[in-house]
Amino acid sequence: MKLTELLSNVNVLWSKNVGNVDVTDVEYDSRCVKKGNVFFAVKGENDDGNLFIEEALDKGALCVMVSKDYYDQANSSSNTKYKKSFDRMIKNNITVIVVEDIVDAVSKLSAYFYGYPSRKLNVIGVTGTNGKTSTTFLLEAVLNAAGYSAGLIGTILYRYAGKEIKEIEYTTPKSLYLQRTFKDMVEKKVSHVAMEVSSHGIALGRVSDIDFDVAIFTHLTREHMEFHTDMEDYFSVKRRLFTELLVKSTKKNKTAIVNIDCPYGKRLTEFIHLLKGVDLITYGFSPEADIYVEKHDFSDHGSTFTIKDKDKSYDFELTLVGKHNIYNALTAIITAMKVYKVDYKVIRDALSKEIIIPGRLERVMKGCNIFVDYAHTDDALTNVLTSLRNTFPAKKIITVFGCGGDRDKGKRPKMGKIVSDLSDYSIVTSDNPRHEDPLSIIESIVAGMRPNVYEVVPDRKEAIKKAIGMMKSKDDVVLIAGKGHERYQLINGVKHDFDDKATARLFIQK
Repeated sequence: MKLTELLSNVNVLWSKNVGNVDVTDVEYDSRCVKKGNVFFAVKGENDDGNLFIEEALDKGALCVMVSKDYYDQANSSSNTKYKKSFDRMIKNNITVIVVEDIVDAVSKLSAYFYGYPSRKLNVIGVTGTNGKTSTTFLLEAVLNAAGYSAGLIGTILYRYAGKEIKEIEYTTPKSLYLQRTFKDMVEKKVSHVAMEVSSHGIALGRVSDIDFDVAIFTHLTREHMEFHTDMEDYFSVKRRLFTELLVKSTKKNKTAIVNIDCPYGKRLTEFIHLLKGVDLITYGFSPEADIYVEKHDFSDHGSTFTIKDKDKSYDFELTLVGKHNIYNALTAIITAMKVYKVDYKVIRDALSKEIIIPGRLERVMKGCNIFVDYAHTDDALTNVLTSLRNTFPAKKIITVFGCGGDRDKGKRPKMGKIVSDLSDYSIVTSDNPRHEDPLSIIESIVAGMRPNVYEVVPDRKEAIKKAIGMMKSKDDVVLIAGKGHERYQLINGVKHDFDDKATARLFIQK
């Protein structure tokens, strides 16, 4: 693609040395730049791409796109940290492009450069505080069973056409990598993709230029208050997936699927009713929903439930435990049945098979009731512990958990209260303390707990050992919560290998 053609899709404030040259690719990781690339210098949350412009030039970048802020600083003082790279570009006749909003420019230009690949896919976006991962896994399983080639993008992995990527930086990838992944999916004949859409992904412009077919709202509860100003801000960002992104999608048939058992879901439907060109389907356990769960039952083997769709009822079995997983399955059922017209029997058979979702109420080993789960909010802990209590009503439940550092501090005592209320005993330990003192985090957690039903064991390995050692029989239940599929701990900003599941297995065997 010619550089002049690429730049015609963005508002350029200032430029230097623009020529009609061939662009080989676009990139914003200086380590990956190759000859003929356009390098986007983006200042992010943790790294400043402007400081790596010279590295990109050394690797053969033919053009560098920068923000107005970089340009202003580079021209304001001889001592600025940006002046050296700017002067080098001017001196060596490197093409420099200045734009007002570099994040928006990256999104637009990467979508254009890769040929708007989301327009050639059926894109299903799933948003909400909890349930996104399980929903996308269930969607992938059902759509593949229906004969489609389905892909998955989310917290645990990206998977499509026999390919798996497990080194995941963000739940929702940055826009350039997302568009590049979509292009690869199109080339590999993928037809549908179920993707998690986080509030960060929406707010930081990662999904701004995706053409969605379906948007699913699971529910909303307190989370990410270190990022959002309050719950209203959090809700308004989530709402944008429906009221902005779904509306501007070029797709002909667009559908919003919303959980109206959640108060925020009810509010969301009020906005969607005002939109033109978007079909709305509501779901839940309430008969108010368009499609609702008429009856359900739990066992230690999973769940059974019946849904009502107008005058028709459909029965399902699910190997996953808990009411929250029935909600997740319901979204997959509705998407497949109502949007893509998949036969009921195909959906039923797909859901009845074992679908392993790593770290989501995942049994560590057959024959014992030890589970790992990613629950790291008070609402998620409520769902998981209630599910275990319903499944094993007469059993003792011991919970191992902590809270992440550098994150919403207000949820810590709430999580402590939930665990002490719904467990028989709990062990408070370290999660991912990041840059915080683990003991300070634990102090905040136990402030919300009832006395005499917990103890503090800061070392997570020792805490897991202690909990398993407290089991009087294999019928007792241990929940190890907070990290789920993660295979590391972040301590003082350093990543250490740590796997809850592997650690638990070690002590089970001993």
